[in-house]
Amino acid sequence: MGLRITKTIGEAARLEKGALVTMELTEDGLLIRPKSSAARTWSEDELLDGMTPYKAHADELPELVSSELPR
Repeated sequence: MGLRITKTIGEAARLEKGALVTMELTEDGLLIRPKSSAARTWSEDELLDGMTPYKAHADELPELVSSELPR
């Protein structure tokens, strides 16, 4: 079984093609919501995709002075 949502309603609900949703059966009918982005988990590879020393501001890392080094 599938459910088709019109473009107008999809845009109003901030849904895009292929968006993940949650469905809940209520007393009034079916409630469909965009799936929370907080539920999305990211792999380390996804988080670091496209990362470069420049983007990571590697040039801004401080240099330790001798008094800051562990003894």
